[in-house]
Amino acid sequence: MMSNIADMLLILLVVFALISFFILRKNKGLKKFFFFLFLIIFLLSLYVFRSNILNFLKSIPFVWNIVGPIITEIASNSLLGLFYLSTFGSLFFISIPIEFVFIYYLTLNYNPFVVLLIATLGSIIGLVFNYCFGFILGEGILKYFLKDKYDNFKKLLEKFGSFLVFAGNIIPSPIELASVVFGAARFSFKKFVVYSLLGRVFKFGLTIWLGDIFSDRIIPYFKNLF
Repeated sequence: MMSNIADMLLILLVVFALISFFILRKNKGLKKFFFFLFLIIFLLSLYVFRSNILNFLKSIPFVWNIVGPIITEIASNSLLGLFYLSTFGSLFFISIPIEFVFIYYLTLNYNPFVVLLIATLGSIIGLVFNYCFGFILGEGILKYFLKDKYDNFKKLLEKFGSFLVFAGNIIPSPIELASVVFGAARFSFKKFVVYSLLGRVFKFGLTIWLGDIFSDRIIPYFKNLF
């Protein structure tokens, strides 16, 4: 059912792109519009054709020797699987909600602080990859989109960037994609890593604390009511 819905959404996006081309072709922002639309179509296509992609990878022994064990670890809910999920899930072109993965692993028979350590380490590695990707390839693209606003944007990042990185790693936000922007704008790598680390530890630690309160106090309280 989900595949059928994804197929329909993909078709609608393509039709929408064609209609938009004729309506907005004289608009100066057309290139920006289609850049993000293409990104959406690309990501959705990865989902729609995920089984085909997986079969293709299986047909290449060298690649499958690397990908296969990763999938096995993830499927077995091992701590190494958590590391893989945290790392790959933090990549801007994959970006899965690590919070749900973290909460799920807390329900398993693992030490919560070990889960926190691994999830933090994996997600930071993913975010650093995003930053480096933007740092190496993204500056020209960012300048193209922002044009004369680029310098002002950099000044804003220098002023508020640390807070944005910290907050973005705590609250639900597109921090994975934002990490690419931070790299492209050449935001301080040291500050990016430090505040990302602090944000992740705070969020995961808060999740553990709230989980303990929920299981030790709230649930027993309601049980006593009945």
